[in-house]
Amino acid sequence: MTFQTVASELEKHARSIDACIGVIDLAKGASGYVKMGNDAYGELSAWLPPILHGKHSTVDKLMGRAKQVLTDDAATMRAMAEDFRHHDGKNAEAIARAGAHEK
Repeated sequence: MTFQTVASELEKHARSIDACIGVIDLAKGASGYVKMGNDAYGELSAWLPPILHGKHSTVDKLMGRAKQVLTDDAATMRAMAEDFRHHDGKNAEAIARAGAHEK
């Protein structure tokens, strides 16, 4: 089995991950403005805001974790792209040297 990796495609994918991170940042920022008083749903549903607040806190933590994972993934993609470029260059040099000896 063979495969081909193009370093620029890895970097392109890392940029798309960066865009996702931007959306998470935007969502986290917006969620910071969402505040609900205990009377938001009336007396009969006063139990609802505390439950929603707990869920909101959980979602904020999960978004933070998702951002960290995506940040790590984007950094790994960039490191892989650099590694492929480095090794492709070294291999190209070795092939060129081998070809020069054939003449």
